[in-house]
Parts: sequence; structure tokens; C-alpha cells
Amino acid sequence: GVEAGYGFPWAGDEVSDGNITFISQGLREIDVINWSFGAGRNYSISFSHFLTASIEAKCMVSYLDGSSVSKTLKFSHLTASSNYKSNAFWLSPTLIFNLGKKRVRPYAYAGIVFGVGPRIIDDRKSVSDNGISESRYVFSGGSVFGISSGIGFKFYLKKNTKWYFGTEARLISASYSPKKGEVVRDNINGTDYLNGLPTNKKKAIYKDLFIVDESVPENPNEPAIYPRKAYPFSSLGLNFGIFYRL
Repeated sequence: GVEAGYGFPWAGDEVSDGNITFISQGLREIDVINWSFGAGRNYSISFSHFLTASIEAKCMVSYLDGSSVSKTLKFSHLTASSNYKSNAFWLSPTLIFNLGKKRVRPYAYAGIVFGVGPRIIDDRKSVSDNGISESRYVFSGGSVFGISSGIGFKFYLKKNTKWYFGTEARLISASYSPKKGEVVRDNINGTDYLNGLPTNKKKAIYKDLFIVDESVPENPNEPAIYPRKAYPFSSLGLNFGIFYRL
């Protein structure tokens, strides 16, 4: 089968502090943003095999082209924005439970999902009286793990045809904790400063457990170390596909 669909953010989390507008001294407006990095378009190739007359084993390989979300900080003389976008390859083994053998056949399924090669990209831009600065941070490493479930329908245009169409509602519940981060662009007023950044300002490693010794100065030639954070990669969406039975 060949499938395509779109997932809306589900079980999201707050994106940093959201949109913040500084109105005056001591007064600011905060617009909270909740987001899941699993939202976006997905394109899939699927393979399935009937274990019994009604139970089907299916494996789907997908590419997630994540939707973007932005947040903005507005000061009187400075506007800073961040635009986040994600992508990953999904591997989804599932079990499908087919109901009936008519031309319109409902089904339900459940399984697990693995996200391979996930990335979260953070494009930052600051505009002030002194000019424009732009940078890009890429969070990567590790994998996404979660569960998937859904319901759908198979549509056979005529009896005993090898071709059929399908549509389904899909729920994915997953999260992602990057293992590393890197600055891949650092531009100020059109000048590239990336090569001049020390390693500890350019690269970072995220760990679940580490020791901080404040008596030892930070080594500029080694990546900085920060606590790992889990980002939501859940979605709720619709998929459409066309299938051929061998």
C-alpha cells in the first residue's frame, strides 16, 4: 500500500514560555503555546499479511514531515522569534482486526511505533536597533518510541478485485528525548560567525545523569552537558491509501 495523511498535535506540551509581549515596565502579555512535534504530514509504504481470515499483520514505513510552530518575544527595541520544526522516519508494526467481508470493511488496529533519525530544528531570529542575528539549532540522536491505534474502512470498488482504497483515523502516543544538539548556523548582520564559536557554545550533549563540579572551569573545547528533556511526538490524524493484493 501507499498512504498519506496529516496528524494534528495531540497531548502537547508548552513550547518554552510561549509568546511574550513586554507592554511596559513590569507589565507583559503571555500567550501560552502547546504543541506536539509529531504533528504534520506523513507519507508511507505499507506491507501486510493475513494471519487468519480476520487478523492481519502490517508493517508501515513512514516519513514525518513535521509542521512548524513559532514563538515570539517582543520588547520595545527587540523582537526575538523561534521557529520549530521536526522530522523523522517511522517504523510501525501493527495488528489489524478486520470486521466482515463486504465491499466496505471496517477494521481496528493497534501496535507500536519507532521513530528513526528524529530531529527537531530551532531557527532563531532577533531584530533590534543593532541589526539582525540568525541562528539554527538542531537537536538529534536517540529514537522515538510509542504506541499507535486507530479505526478505519477498506473500500473495494467491486467484488474480488485486487485493488482497494482505505481511510483511517490514527492516534500516535510517543515522546522523544534528544541526546545531542548543535548550532549549525550563526549569522549576525550577514556575517557568518559559526567557525569562531568554541565547541562548548556550538555543541551540547544531553544526559539523564551527570555530575557538575563548579570548582573546575568549563572546557571550551568540549561539548556542554545539559539534562535530557522529553518532547511530545504524539498526533491524532487521518490517513488515506491505495492498496494492491498480491
